[in-house]
Amino acid sequence: MKKILLLFFAVLFFFQISNAQETFFQTGHRNDILEVKFSPDKNRLISYSAGDGWIYLWNVADGRVLWRRKTGFIRKANEYATLTSFAFSPDKKFIASGSGNGTIQLWNAETGDFLWRGDAFSDSVTTLDFSPDGESIIVAGSPKKSADEIKILRVRDGQAVKTLDGNPCTVISISFDNGGRILKTGNLDGNVFKWNLESGKQINADTATPCDRKRTYEWETSFSPDLKISAQRTGEKELTVKNTETGETIKKIEASDYRIYSRLSDDGKKLIVSGYGGFTIYDLATGESRKIVESSRTGSTIDLANDGSLFAEGGSYGDASIKITETATGKSRFFSGHPGTIGGISYTPDGKILAVGGSDKTVYLFDAAQKTLLKKLSGHGDPVKELAFNPDGEILVSADDDGVLKVWDWQNGTMVKELKFDNGLNEPQKIEFSKNGRYFLIIVNGSLAIYNVNDWSLLKEIKTKEGYESKSGSMTIGYSSVPISSGAFAENGAKVITTHADGTLRIWKTISGKEIKKLKVGESAPLMLIAGEQRAVVPIGKWDEQKLKLIDLKTGKILRTFYEEFESKFEAITVSPNGKNFITGNSAGEIALWKLDEEKFIREFDIGYSGDDSVAFSPDGKTFTVGGDNQNLYTFNVETGEKLWQLIPFYQPSELEIELEARGKKGRAEVEARKAERDKQAEKEVPALAKKITVKFSHYGTAESFWDQKIAESGVPNKSKLKLPKEKATVAWFAFTNDSDLPVSIDTNSMYFNPKCKGLCNGAEIS
Repeated sequence: MKKILLLFFAVLFFFQISNAQETFFQTGHRNDILEVKFSPDKNRLISYSAGDGWIYLWNVADGRVLWRRKTGFIRKANEYATLTSFAFSPDKKFIASGSGNGTIQLWNAETGDFLWRGDAFSDSVTTLDFSPDGESIIVAGSPKKSADEIKILRVRDGQAVKTLDGNPCTVISISFDNGGRILKTGNLDGNVFKWNLESGKQINADTATPCDRKRTYEWETSFSPDLKISAQRTGEKELTVKNTETGETIKKIEASDYRIYSRLSDDGKKLIVSGYGGFTIYDLATGESRKIVESSRTGSTIDLANDGSLFAEGGSYGDASIKITETATGKSRFFSGHPGTIGGISYTPDGKILAVGGSDKTVYLFDAAQKTLLKKLSGHGDPVKELAFNPDGEILVSADDDGVLKVWDWQNGTMVKELKFDNGLNEPQKIEFSKNGRYFLIIVNGSLAIYNVNDWSLLKEIKTKEGYESKSGSMTIGYSSVPISSGAFAENGAKVITTHADGTLRIWKTISGKEIKKLKVGESAPLMLIAGEQRAVVPIGKWDEQKLKLIDLKTGKILRTFYEEFESKFEAITVSPNGKNFITGNSAGEIALWKLDEEKFIREFDIGYSGDDSVAFSPDGKTFTVGGDNQNLYTFNVETGEKLWQLIPFYQPSELEIELEARGKKGRAEVEARKAERDKQAEKEVPALAKKITVKFSHYGTAESFWDQKIAESGVPNKSKLKLPKEKATVAWFAFTNDSDLPVSIDTNSMYFNPKCKGLCNGAEIS
């Protein structure tokens, strides 16, 4: 019996360990995250990103994506609108979202299915919440061209059934009293109003505080969920916490940032406040506080779990990750796609193993035939950008965004050596072993280093004797040597071939680092691949005018110009093992297959929206694998172009989403048609009306340089009223007059939008 029990616990333990090591592959956000919101039980988290317009629902415990949905179909006609607020239903079965176009959406919280879209306002939903019985959605809006409003929508069909009477100001938070019969609204100005939901009347409307602010870009006020406590920015470096029922100030907090975010817990005792370099969590009951270091480029949006135990940060562009912090301990972890943005791909020489580097700082090893995950190599502190196997396939070298190289005995899962190639900014672009396996090179931010494999020591850093200057506008950047764009071994590792920012191709001796040949091949040469020992394919020219050239390495003669239709910058070139084909990837994510002896590419491969892609041929040259910014992996058949595998399935929209997207497309087409008709009519009317637009000399005077003035102008005449003799004046002032019906505007380079003119216009001054 004891043996049976022992076996049972052993099996149970193995199951738990295996389950804990399970890797789930998913895509994460790629764009700024505009909203994050915990569910009331803090087990789920909603996130919403700008640009690509995705909603994600995450499992907080393990960072798993439960579902994700596109939201582009919510747009109507040619408008651009983002989602602004989210709420969970009391039974957690539904999620409601509000949009900048004034519509409300309902989603199935378990499956992510889109259920309906309802109209509430002309634009600008500011907040929403479900009624306690879950049958209604209370939604507040602050339309740009009309008064603030509060409406009640039915959950079952999205129909608006009531508009509340009164002046709600700009509502940013909602709560309920008296069993859901009384609505409380927390406003942007820090005040709290009450409403009788049965009658729709505002309670004590005659004594309600007037609205201080209707709309603002900075949402720097927050409330506890019951609206009894508020936190509001009250000065440049001050946040005030007060009791909204008594008006008593609970605490004044010193806080300094361009924008001060804050969130309060359910009981009003925990408060998170943003500041330069991070956040601070306050226990308002005990007075204790804890600093939370801001993650790199994150913090574009935040939320605090209802009990104050978890804090979520949503990342901004370039680092759209989600960081979860335990407020009691300060321990943090990230939600991310696995492997996230693909940074490097490589096959073992026998083709049995496919290695992939990810932005989650991990190297993944797949069975290349079965496409199953065999092993993970963890230890990098930054996203893995490049990797390569040595010729016998026993060693793998990986490099991360900080220029750290790790040498792995990948079969045992152990790190053999860690190296650091530090030349300032660290952006690894390529790792390659010589065919004899004695050396490997790495290119980092314009520099190329060669390492000895026997002891992993730095053998040589390749540098030109002459310097280089890069000019952009009025700015000039100087380099002590000409930056290296790309490089590769030749002659079994005896030589290294490089391309450079000055459009040269150079050949070096590997051991001595001596330059033995320099060929001028174009204005710039950002990439290169070696085709055999005597030829190289190089994109030449500016990024938007690049042409692929096949170059003879002995003479520098251009053997062939490849015809291409791509207008984006080439970011990857990879040659097949047999030397017959090569693949290019550009900044638009366009992947194309070429033959070295043909001018036009053979075919393109659809991997969806991507860019910064990595490509690797299988050793037999029959397939290749590609992945990049789209956070996915794809394997294609070289001969037929057939897609053989992808790591994460494509998103499939529902019928309702497709229908709404079609309506929006039709609406946008109608708007464009009306614009075209209007422009046609304008061509006939403008010549006569234009004669009523004049610019006349007013007087000589003075004015400050635009660069010496503040971005926001008051518009009040100041310098323009001062008249000076011509010999003492620094400027001439002109008056702009528009007596036509044409909506003429002149760019002022100012944030002050009222007078659409430059100089003097109806008494206003703009420079």
